[in-house]
Formats: sequence, C-alpha cells, structure tokens
Amino acid sequence: MTERYNLLPNDAINTALIRRYGLPAIATRDDDFDDIDGIVVFKPEASSPSLA
Repeated sequence: MTERYNLLPNDAINTALIRRYGLPAIATRDDDFDDIDGIVVFKPEASSPSLA
C-alpha cells in the first residue's frame, strides 16, 4: 500500500486495518486517503469543535 498509493507507513497500516475489518468509511481531514479504492472518506469541517 505504501508504494501503490504513495502512503506513509502509518497511513498504510490504517488502510490495511480498515480493509481487514471491513469498515466502509472513515472520517479524516487527511487527503492521502482520498484516492484509495473502496474507502469512503468523510471530511469534517475545519470549524468543527475540538474534542480536546
């Protein structure tokens, strides 16, 4: 995955886990997931309140 989608190792691990567990979608602002086949990406708005 690192080479196919030009992902950082951490993103590649997350992608592998998303596929392994059959998750249909993720919520992230990380644009690296946008072009990965079979994963729907929801983008939270920048103005969303922090969970901290």
